[in-house]
Amino acid sequence: WELSGNTLTVTNDVRLDASDGENVSINCGLRLGGNVRLFVNWTAQASELHVNGAVDLNGHNLLLTADSDGLVEVTGIISGTGSIYVDRNTDSGGGTVKFSGVQGNTFQGTVTLRDSPGFFGGVVGPKLVLDKQSGVAVTGNLVMERQCILALGRSEQIGDNSTVRVGGGSAFLLQDHAESIQSLELTTDSSDSGPAILDAGSGGLLGFYGNITAIGNNSSQIPTIKGKI
Repeated sequence: WELSGNTLTVTNDVRLDASDGENVSINCGLRLGGNVRLFVNWTAQASELHVNGAVDLNGHNLLLTADSDGLVEVTGIISGTGSIYVDRNTDSGGGTVKFSGVQGNTFQGTVTLRDSPGFFGGVVGPKLVLDKQSGVAVTGNLVMERQCILALGRSEQIGDNSTVRVGGGSAFLLQDHAESIQSLELTTDSSDSGPAILDAGSGGLLGFYGNITAIGNNSSQIPTIKGKI
């Protein structure tokens, strides 16, 4: 189903969790009246939530969750001040959160990919794809906790003044695209089951205006850079 009309002030969560294969499009603008989660639950496998209208954070936090092969895609411009959190709640197949659309985002705040306890032990992390056709998808810093994936769908998706922090078991995938950022931090802790990875692919290139920092607190999981920088 689709929702269109004037801008809505949203104060509670928007969830898809009733049945498999739902496809919902929100075409009107959204203005946050509190911290809000847009959520494709594991009970709504392979469902899609498309937010096509502009989103005004309005000083609040936006939480984006996609489980069980679900998709949460924001194509509208995200503006205002506030933080964005991306996470995943189950072991039963990871979904994808995607920032796409014609125009870049302008919001001021940090984007954090958060890990969560897995139902069967360990931790699970989300996948975020950045695919804006112009401008940038993320203007500020970007933090990846454990077992997360950040993938570029096009070049130059992150602001030039941004720091990207990659935690253990997480991967920053350029997928043969080019990106310029301020600094990169790769950190692997003693409890991590995999290293922090930057993978530029065979044709990708990551440029820096600042520093590269690698911290390895696990002798068997060394922070890794693959490709050209």
